[in-house]
Amino acid sequence: MEMTLRVQRSRQRRCKTFASHRAGTVGRISASSLGRLLDLHQIAWDVYLVYKPGIKWEGPQPPRPTFWMHQLEGADRKLLLCENPTRLNSEVGKLLEQMN
Repeated sequence: MEMTLRVQRSRQRRCKTFASHRAGTVGRISASSLGRLLDLHQIAWDVYLVYKPGIKWEGPQPPRPTFWMHQLEGADRKLLLCENPTRLNSEVGKLLEQMN
């Protein structure tokens, strides 16, 4: 199975973005796993996961994020990115302040 994965890093190398160019089997499995992790009862395609420094992915499932937001229908509207577009930036900022 071939899957193209793009990884982008910020200038500060603190952030990573993973984007699948094909929504194949691997993408569906990953999105289903995230849906279960976040108690969404649906596939989690458009989610933004934020982890405090030091969190490591050590098992078969990703760790529960420190904070997350989404662009999904039927999920918690308080975490809907388009309803509160500055909240993600604010939460990331709080975590970065803890590092200093």
